[in-house]
Amino acid sequence: MGKKSLLTKEDIDILESWADGYFYKIFYYLEDFVKKGIEQKLFTLEEAKEDLNIALWYAYAGNNIDIYEYYYKVINWMPYSEKNAKGSGAWYYRYSVALTYCSDLEKAYSYAQKGVQEEADYPWGWLNLAKLQYHFGEKEKAMASIEKGLSLVPDDYEFKVLQEEIKANCSLEEMLCHYIKPEDDAFFKNRQMYKQHLKEKMQAVDGVICHEESLQKVKEFLKGNKWQENNPYCTCMVKLDDITVKIVFTMNRAMLSKINIDWLIKEYTDIKDNLLTYDKYDVEYKLQEIEIDRDYQIKLTYYNKKKKLSLVLAKDSNKKIQENHNEHLKNDKEVENLALTLYKRDEQFSYVECWFEDDKIVKHYGLVGDKGDIKKYENCSIDDYKLYLDIFVGRYEKLGYISWREFTKKTLLMKITIEDNEQNLWKEENEAPIYFLYEMVQKALEINVVGFLNDWGYRRNEKKNLYEIDFYFDTVDKDIAVNLVKHVIEVFSMNAKSKVEEVIELAEVKNGVV
Repeated sequence: MGKKSLLTKEDIDILESWADGYFYKIFYYLEDFVKKGIEQKLFTLEEAKEDLNIALWYAYAGNNIDIYEYYYKVINWMPYSEKNAKGSGAWYYRYSVALTYCSDLEKAYSYAQKGVQEEADYPWGWLNLAKLQYHFGEKEKAMASIEKGLSLVPDDYEFKVLQEEIKANCSLEEMLCHYIKPEDDAFFKNRQMYKQHLKEKMQAVDGVICHEESLQKVKEFLKGNKWQENNPYCTCMVKLDDITVKIVFTMNRAMLSKINIDWLIKEYTDIKDNLLTYDKYDVEYKLQEIEIDRDYQIKLTYYNKKKKLSLVLAKDSNKKIQENHNEHLKNDKEVENLALTLYKRDEQFSYVECWFEDDKIVKHYGLVGDKGDIKKYENCSIDDYKLYLDIFVGRYEKLGYISWREFTKKTLLMKITIEDNEQNLWKEENEAPIYFLYEMVQKALEINVVGFLNDWGYRRNEKKNLYEIDFYFDTVDKDIAVNLVKHVIEVFSMNAKSKVEEVIELAEVKNGVV
């Protein structure tokens, strides 16, 4: 009899109720379950990772989310429970799938073979084994594995499709461009699915097979040192004039091998020639890090060592690339410029704003620092909205409301530190959360109609387990905005120590006070 799971029957019932599509819910339920269990000293992290039931659900959710970072989390979680996985074909199948999408194909093949040995009657083990057998040149064995699978699940759609693809000499990447259900597969093939999901699926498949010659060309061009790969991303250090810069590709080596080298040369040369320093708020920043993501977006992180100020910026030329890939956004620009926010300060501080989206006129009103209420007018055209704007402005100007531009606003620099000795916020496979903080602050300011986040920057001090974060934002009320951002920081940092080091009006920065 296997070791008793840390998951209760109630936990499993909840997870099973989400099994048909609610994969993010499952994944974060498990992460929250483990976090709370450790905090309450019910078990250790190692005990949670060794739990076979948790591992099976964790891999089920992570694999079905179908994004590289989640596959990476799965392959780092699963090894702890292998000693308890005897006889579990599902465990070996799910681990093998995650290894496949993390481009560790030989290891994936090994675990696929072990899986069918451990539980020969588990059909899906034969499915992934057949794909890998064919990839490694064992076509006859692959066809035999498909026959075995079909004997367990007669007429199964996935096995039938794979059988035809092997006959047609398709690549492993082509074999992975499928979904379990025929109707979902048809949506994918016809490009009818949600564009974000389509993009994530294709990016995940790009992470499987590395084109070694193409990857070598990238390395030779950059002339970087201290290369790290698949951890989870590819990074190196380069010397640009007298500045040492870290380059982060948010890709594994297989994805990086497929990057458009001409685009990379053009953008990197532009950065080297024109963007090693950046002047803003009368402060000169030096380039510290270049981050290039899978959407060909570039983030440049700058730092001023003397003033201890950082700044993260999107590279301007990349905005043109985004426009080329998102032509439909151009049509929204006119509407976006017509969004309007008005303020009135008397015994209370009120706002009212309106905008147009999805054939609706939206009116949002309340007190500054509060989410307020929303009213929607359905089935409207842009012409209806323009007419409504005239009425809207006339009515609220009579009531004493004035626009954002007319209102006396302050531009603030808010310096934050977050100390996390348990390193929950920046484990190697978990770099992204710092960007969630940026989004949280941005949304909090805008949803509560108190201001706009203009710029931000952060610097990670690994020795002290410390993030030093700088937010540059406009606001109509300093106290409300600062308290709101402080609350967001506390929610984000959880058990970590967070502190507002300084809040400075931007004029003070310009006068050299920082």
